[in-house]
Amino acid sequence: MIITNAAGVEQTGNAAAGYKVVVTAGDGVTTQTYVINDVTSVQKLNDKSILVYPNPSTGMIYVSGLSVGNRVFVSNITGKR
Repeated sequence: MIITNAAGVEQTGNAAAGYKVVVTAGDGVTTQTYVINDVTSVQKLNDKSILVYPNPSTGMIYVSGLSVGNRVFVSNITGKR
């Protein structure tokens, strides 16, 4: 996998919106390019009472320990919500 900025220059470290991710298949030939549209992060939680299970899941998941105002986004392995 190679990450490039909008100008095509390879990047390391943190990605930003507009960067491209080029993924090469195991055959070494087939590639797929993805553009990073949204950059999100996970803040370190000091409260260990939030539980999400089972992980991985093929269907229903359970979330417990949320407070009013918390938001939860669930995505698949490709990042699709």
